[in-house]
Amino acid sequence: MKRISEKYILIGIGVLTLIILAVLYFSLAGPVRKKERIADRQYTSESAKLRKYLSRIEGPPSKEIIKVLEEGNKRLEKEYELVKKRLTFEQSAKIPTSGNPVLFFQQELLTVRGQMLKLSSKSGVEIPLSLGFSDAMPDGKQVPALLRQLRVVQDILKLSINSNLLSVNSLTFGEISNKSYFEEVPIELTVNGSLMAITQFLYNVQNASELYVVEKISITSKGANMLSLELLINTIVWI
Repeated sequence: MKRISEKYILIGIGVLTLIILAVLYFSLAGPVRKKERIADRQYTSESAKLRKYLSRIEGPPSKEIIKVLEEGNKRLEKEYELVKKRLTFEQSAKIPTSGNPVLFFQQELLTVRGQMLKLSSKSGVEIPLSLGFSDAMPDGKQVPALLRQLRVVQDILKLSINSNLLSVNSLTFGEISNKSYFEEVPIELTVNGSLMAITQFLYNVQNASELYVVEKISITSKGANMLSLELLINTIVWI
């Protein structure tokens, strides 16, 4: 029997190795290639969708739109300044840097009380002598809030007198609520008068130079052509 040459044995081993490697390549690399092709198709599809979406997005606003927005901002700034000008109570309620703040408030209360009683006597509209304030000595820390309340009640009583009401029966202050850049000074009051006077009073409150918000209102009859009005008013005070 002829002996196979070593040369041919090595060639056979090489060929067999190549066959094994080819089988391994196609069995292992094939799925990877397939997944790459799928990923390429998905990328191409999603890229096309994104380009289509971006093509529909509008560019930066035009000069006309920018002009309209600027004009709108200017109007809002003007309206804001007008509102600030209406909130003037804080400006008239400043406390002197020197002296006793409690004595300052008591002097202010006496002055306003005298003015209101004089108007009450002249017009015939009855008002509470206390103006809604306690006779007890307040704490110095309460003075700023008390001064704001005093300005509110002074203005409300003027509106009542100018409306020809019969009387202001009660005045009660609620707790001042701080809203960061303004305060709400609530006041509850009961007034009596004719239908015409009550209507005029509500009209005067609505159109006052200060900013009032009527939160609650109740009207009851007190007889022929006589009504009693109970209401809660929030005064907006700029701080």
